[in-house]
Formats: sequence, C-alpha cells, structure tokens
Amino acid sequence: MKYPILILLILTSQFSFSQNKTYQIKDKTTNELISLVAIVTQKGTGTYSDESGKFSLSIASNDTLFVSHLSYQKVNLTKNDIDKLENLTIFLIPKVTELNETVIKPTQPTKMILGYYKEKTFFKGVGPGGKTDFSVFVNHIKNPTEVTGFLDKLYFDLRVELFEQSNSKARIRVFSVGSDGLPKDDVLTKEILKNIDRVSPNLKIDVSYLNIVFPPEGLFIGLEFFCNRELIPLKKQGHLKIKTDCPHIPTAKVSNYEMIGNSYYWSEFRNKMQWICYSNGKFYPGTVGHVYKFGAEISQ
Repeated sequence: MKYPILILLILTSQFSFSQNKTYQIKDKTTNELISLVAIVTQKGTGTYSDESGKFSLSIASNDTLFVSHLSYQKVNLTKNDIDKLENLTIFLIPKVTELNETVIKPTQPTKMILGYYKEKTFFKGVGPGGKTDFSVFVNHIKNPTEVTGFLDKLYFDLRVELFEQSNSKARIRVFSVGSDGLPKDDVLTKEILKNIDRVSPNLKIDVSYLNIVFPPEGLFIGLEFFCNRELIPLKKQGHLKIKTDCPHIPTAKVSNYEMIGNSYYWSEFRNKMQWICYSNGKFYPGTVGHVYKFGAEISQ
C-alpha cells in the first residue's frame, strides 16, 4: 500500500453466508443471460452477476434485493419473492429506448475540455478494489457558461503497473445532478464497456452520436470498475502483498475544485452506502483538493 487513504477506498462488505444459492439473471424478452448486473441488499452489501449471468449468495429472511443494470428496468425482490423464483432465475425487462427528437447542432460549435484530464498528476495510486465492491468513481463536470450544450467525448486518465495483471473492465457512467448536488439518474441507457490494459490504459471515448445534452448544472461522468484486489498475508508477520488486476486512478491536486467540480466514489460509510466526496475534505481532510483526472469535451 503506497498511501494510507487507499485503505478507505477498499470495500470489505462481501457476502459470507454458509448456505449460498446460485441464481441466474436473464433478459425476459430474449431469455439470454445478463452479465455484470448489480445486486445489492437492503443493508448495502452486494455483488455482480458474472460473465455467465450467475451470482451466489444467501438471503436473510428480512432482506430485500435491489437488482439493476443500465439497459434494464430495476427490480426489487423480497425474500418471499426470491423463494418463489422458478429455477432460481430473475428476469429483467429491457428499458424502452425512446427515439431522440431531431437534434440540431451548430455547424461550428464552441468546444471546451472541462474537468481535470489535462491537470498535472499529483498521485498515481488511488483505485478500486475488492471482489464484490461497487467501485464507481465520478467527477462532477460543471458547466461554466450555464449554456446548454452536448457531451462529445469523455477522457479518463488511468494507469496499470507493468508487474500487475491487466484483465479488468470498466463501464462508462454518466449521471444527472440531483438537487443535493450528488449523482442522481443514469443518463446513459446504452452500456459502454471497455477493457483496461497495460499498453493503453487511458480511455478516450466518443459519445457524440448519443446526443447527450450537457445541461446548465453539468453532469457527473465516471467509471464503474470490474476488477479484483486482494491483500495476501506474507510469512513475515504484519506484512501484506497486494494481488490485483485493478487499474489506478491518477489524481491531480487543485485549488479550484469547487469551481470545476468535486470527485466522488460510491462506498459503504458508517453502515450506509453513499457517495463519498474525495476532494472536499468532508470525509477525509487529507484529500482536500485531490481530484480524479477525468474530463469531458463539450460542444455549445
């Protein structure tokens, strides 16, 4: 561990029940198995369905499961609902994608790169971890002009050590801004999943074809990571070895983070799943001004 604050970024809430059952999640329309579906309990612990659309856990009698995926309608299941499942199968209904109205964009738009992508790297070691973590990291990309525009490109500065494995994935996330200033609703309805490798870990993603409106209050843009991170005890007492295929998220340290936008990650804190601000010092005073090197190109 290179930096003590990383310990706070690692979720340790994993399922550890003695009588796990294996469930599967399918598309109700096509009957196909669905991978990387988020399954969260009422208490905030959770997991994802694997590449074959399956997951294993034991569910307490008074618990509820919240099942969600970008492309499907959310489902809430009580223990009674789960006990009635046929063949331990949960079916999800695809979201209906409405046809966008004709979008007229200016022929010579003004383009801006907002966020922190071009800032100088301050620290290289922040990152996701854990086997059942919900590792979502986002930046609030504020709109300095408060003029409605469009989201054209997304930029994510990532890093993978040469000695580390490199088979992780990341899902692009875009959220609207809630009245409390926190991420609210998914803006993307189409899944964009990217592999993270050693050769070119940085992501530059064109989303202009999706015609995503960049509103006066801005948007949250970020990544949801699917990776493993383990702390393995060594023979020498008190020493640990890190085994990981997770990328690292370089950070910048800036003084104008409130003007440009705070950085957050989704985690369990004080027995509650919530958005933790990494940059304003509310949760961790030592990271005031530390922001993820994520950015976006906007056209207006």
